[in-house]
Amino acid sequence: MSPVLEKIQKNFIPKKDLQQDLFLQRYPKYDGRGILIAIIDGGIDVCLEGMQKTSTGLPKIVDCFDFSGTNVVDTSMVRKTSENNTLLLLSGKEIMVPKNWKNPSNEWHLGIKSCKEMYSKVLAKSDIHDEKKEENKCLEENETKIEKIKEAVENINLNGTVHNIDNTMDCIVRNDGIKWCTCIIPLSFSKNLENAKILTNFRDEHEYCFIFDNICCCVTIENDGHLLKLFISKNDHGSCVAQVAAAHYPDQPENNGLAPGAQIVSINLKKCIELGADIVNLSTGGISFTDR
Repeated sequence: MSPVLEKIQKNFIPKKDLQQDLFLQRYPKYDGRGILIAIIDGGIDVCLEGMQKTSTGLPKIVDCFDFSGTNVVDTSMVRKTSENNTLLLLSGKEIMVPKNWKNPSNEWHLGIKSCKEMYSKVLAKSDIHDEKKEENKCLEENETKIEKIKEAVENINLNGTVHNIDNTMDCIVRNDGIKWCTCIIPLSFSKNLENAKILTNFRDEHEYCFIFDNICCCVTIENDGHLLKLFISKNDHGSCVAQVAAAHYPDQPENNGLAPGAQIVSINLKKCIELGADIVNLSTGGISFTDR
């Protein structure tokens, strides 16, 4: 478990004061199962250990939404493979399409996204973090993430008109005859994509991939493959809230949140109503720093 989450479990979840252990011993099924918690925040890291399954085996995170507009990829450009089964991507890279990538129509929806564009808001706030990082150790993991992003975007052309191949992600969307799926070509580009991670809508299969080595990403595909939405947690606060509320560690129940049986959706207020969320958590205000 990360240092941030250890601190959460130790200081932010008053399970002993609330006598949660005694309550669950008496009412083991009253652990949040059947409850949907909507968390309106900066996103949730869907790869976290305590965010995989509920106490009854259901997916912990039902779905993720990002309404900022910064992580939308236009995939309306459609190309077909050449006679030798190669595909020219929007970055200028040419790939050999793996034989296990089914696409009956041979229509490949292509998009491209620069990490500078994706993380512009995070980078704009990084100066505040730089000033206060020594004062709040809960930001430690977030600082590592920001430094990784800074390094990745360092050489991107500032006028935004020229993509630097080393700092962009090619996105390929296709229909395999059953469902829409996508592959996000990693920065460490390899012509052999046989084992590349294939994603479909997170709500359907709850799969994710990693970009920039350790940044977790899941997707939603819309408009018949013409639009790809990437969901990436831009800070750790939403993940911390989710852990406090409903983390579930099957082999370490002492690390559970208050409602390990509950499910979570990362969302905005309008969608909370549409999906019938039972509990809504909305965090407001700026960054708070404390010695504790």
